[in-house]
Amino acid sequence: MFNHTSLCEFHQGKLLLHLTIPFEKKPKTNLPSDNLKYYRQRKQMTTRQLAEKLDIVPATVVMYENRKHPIPYDVAVKLADVLEIEASLLYDDFSRFLAGTLYRSAKER
Repeated sequence: MFNHTSLCEFHQGKLLLHLTIPFEKKPKTNLPSDNLKYYRQRKQMTTRQLAEKLDIVPATVVMYENRKHPIPYDVAVKLADVLEIEASLLYDDFSRFLAGTLYRSAKER
């Protein structure tokens, strides 16, 4: 016999399961800072844990997330590697320019 809890119940001879499915709250904007915070939290990492993987101070990660400081191109690439996401999600306009320039330069060689 099933233990009737708030997770399941019988209704008209059928067992009904009540499931709660958490939906991720995606960033409202596509800003690098919002993406950084979203994907860091998605990986269940603290700012300290992320900073240690990049060998930077946690305050720097906080500044990136709070839009106090833009994420440099090289840091965006490292962050993307740690968070297992596309680096372009963390690029600002200048980093997009650099990425395009580096891509075209490598393609011409």
